[in-house]
Amino acid sequence: MSKELPKLLRTYKDSGFVIQEKSRLIYYLCVIALTAVFLLLAFQLFSHPLSEFLYRSTLTISGSLLILFVLLLVCLFLLSKGHYILSSHLLAIFVMLITWLIMMLGGDKFLAQLNYIIIGLMILSMLPLIMAKHRYSVALYSVFNIFMLFIFLTYSADNYDLVQSSKWNYLISVSVAFVLVALLGMGICFINKKAFEKAESDLVGIKKVGDDIKQSNELFKTLFESMPISMSLADMNAKLIMVNKAFCKDLGIKPEDAVGKTTADFGVTMTPEHEQKFVEKLKKDGFVDNLEVSVVDKDGARHDLYFYATVLTINNQKAVLSSNIDVTEKRQLEFKLKEYNTKLEELVKERTEDLEASNEELRATNEEIIEKSKIIGSKNHELSEALELLKTTQQKLIQTEKMASLGLLTAGVAHEVNNPLNYIMGAYSALENYFQEHGSNEAAKTDILLNSIAVGIERISNIIKGLNQFSRQNDSMDEACDLHAIIDNCIVILHNKLKHKVNIVKKYFNEPIILKCNISQFHQVFVNIIMNAIQAIPDKGTIEIFTNIEGERLIVEISDDGVGIEENLLANIADPFFTTKAPGAGTGLGLSITQTIINDHNGEMKFESKINKGTKVTLSFPYK
Repeated sequence: MSKELPKLLRTYKDSGFVIQEKSRLIYYLCVIALTAVFLLLAFQLFSHPLSEFLYRSTLTISGSLLILFVLLLVCLFLLSKGHYILSSHLLAIFVMLITWLIMMLGGDKFLAQLNYIIIGLMILSMLPLIMAKHRYSVALYSVFNIFMLFIFLTYSADNYDLVQSSKWNYLISVSVAFVLVALLGMGICFINKKAFEKAESDLVGIKKVGDDIKQSNELFKTLFESMPISMSLADMNAKLIMVNKAFCKDLGIKPEDAVGKTTADFGVTMTPEHEQKFVEKLKKDGFVDNLEVSVVDKDGARHDLYFYATVLTINNQKAVLSSNIDVTEKRQLEFKLKEYNTKLEELVKERTEDLEASNEELRATNEEIIEKSKIIGSKNHELSEALELLKTTQQKLIQTEKMASLGLLTAGVAHEVNNPLNYIMGAYSALENYFQEHGSNEAAKTDILLNSIAVGIERISNIIKGLNQFSRQNDSMDEACDLHAIIDNCIVILHNKLKHKVNIVKKYFNEPIILKCNISQFHQVFVNIIMNAIQAIPDKGTIEIFTNIEGERLIVEISDDGVGIEENLLANIADPFFTTKAPGAGTGLGLSITQTIINDHNGEMKFESKINKGTKVTLSFPYK
C-alpha cells in the first residue's frame, strides 16, 4: 500500500497509482530544489560582506537564485492544481535557464566546475524518462543545452582566456555526449512508456479486482449478519471463526466470546448418531443439505434442527459454513395435528356407518312401498296415498344418498381443511416470531406470511361454501344457478379425491351460463357424475368437462379416460340399486337419483363408453 499523499497533492487522491507516484516525485524535486536555492541564498548573504555583496557578480547570482526560488514556487502551485506534466517541464527548464544565466554572468568562478555542471544538466535532461509521455522531450532538452553551451563558449571564451581550438573541441565532445544521452534517453523513454502503460493497465485491473473482492466481502458479511437463521463459519476442528446475530441469540452469547471455541464449549452438542452421520456426509460429499438432526442444549432440552453445511477454502485453509433451522415447534404441532386427524377420522367413520345403516332401512322401506303399490293398484285413493308416500320417500332417499355421499367426502374434506389450517398456523407462528424480533415497523416485510393466511382462509371458505351448497335442502326449482360456479364447487368438495390422481380439464362456454334450477340438486348431480369418473380411473388420468349452448339447449359433457363400461350394461346403468362397483363401494342409487333430478328439470342424460378407453356422460337441459 502506497504512503499517504502530501496535503498539497490532494488533487491526485482519486488518480491512478502511476500518476500519484509521478506527482509525488515532482513534489519532492521541487522541495529539494527550493531547499537548495534557499541555502545558496543564505550562503551568499552570510559569506560575503555587504560591500562585496553589492558587487555585480554576487548580486547577479543572488538575483538569479531568487528568481529561481519564485519560479519553483510557481511549479509547486501548478502541481497542486493537477498540472504535474507541465510542472515537471517548467521545473527542468527553469533550473537549466537559471544555471546557464548564472554561468554566463557569474564570472570565472564557475569555469572550474563546468564539467560537473554539464553532467548535472545531462542528468536533468533525462527527467522526461520518468515524467513525459513523449520521448522527444529528452532530445529537445539535449539540443537546448548544446545551444546554451555554444552561446556560453562563443560569448564568454574571451573572458575566461579559453584557447579557440580547445573551445571547439570541448563543444564537440560535450555535444556528442548530449546526443548520446538523448538517444539513450529516447530509447529508455520508449521502453518506459510501454512499461508504464502496461503497468498502469495492470494496476487498474488489480485495483478493480481488489475493489470487487472488498465489495463481495462486505456483501457476504452483511448477508451473513442479517440472516434470520443461525449461521456460523468454523475450521475443520469445529472451532468457530465467525458467527451471526441469530447464532449468538440462540446460544445466548456474544460474538467475540464465540471465536476460537466450539459449540460444545457452550454446552450444545449433537446426538452421537447424528454427529457421526453429519461428519461422514460432509467428508464424502463436501456438503450437507437438509439433514435432520437432534441437539441437546446446556439445559438438557432436546431440539430438532434442519442442518445445512458446505466446505469452503478461505486463504488456502478449509472451513465449514453451516446454518440450521429449529423445527422443534413444528414437530410438536405436527404431532398434535396427527392426533386431531385420527380423532376426526374416527368420528367420520362412526357417522358414515350410521348413514349407511339409515340407507339400508330406507332401501327396505322403498321395496315395501313398491310391493304395496302393486297390491293396491286398483284402489285409486290408496294408490294416490302410496304414490305420495313414494314421492316423499324418494325425496328422503335423495337427501339420504346426498348425506351418504357427504359422509364419504367428510374424511377427505377434513384433510383438505387441515392443509389451509397448517398454512394459517405456520404463518401465524412465523408472524408472531417476526414481530417479536423486528417490531411492528417491519410489518411491510410480512406480505408473504399474510398472503399465506389469506390463501388458507380462502381455501377453507370455498370448501365450506361448496359443502353448504351441496347439503342444503330446498324444493324450489326456480333458483338462479351459475352452472360453472356449481361445477367448480363440486370440484372443490372432491379435491381430496382428485389431487395426485386426476387432472381436471375445464372447457367452459366463453360466457357465464345462468339457468333456473334447484342449486342443491344440481350439486348432487355433478358430485355423483364426477365421483363416478374419479372411481373409474385406477391410477392417474384426466377428466374433461365441456359446456356449450346449442340453440335452445344447454349441453354439458363429462368424460374420463378410466376403465369404461361394457356396452350391454349401459341400458341399466341408471336403474335403482344397479352398480358395477365392488360390494361396499357404492349403493347403486347415485345415477338413479341423478336421472330423477335431471328428469325433474326436463333434461336428458346419455352415456357413451368403451372398455379401457373411458366414459362420456352428456347432459342436456332447456335453455332460453
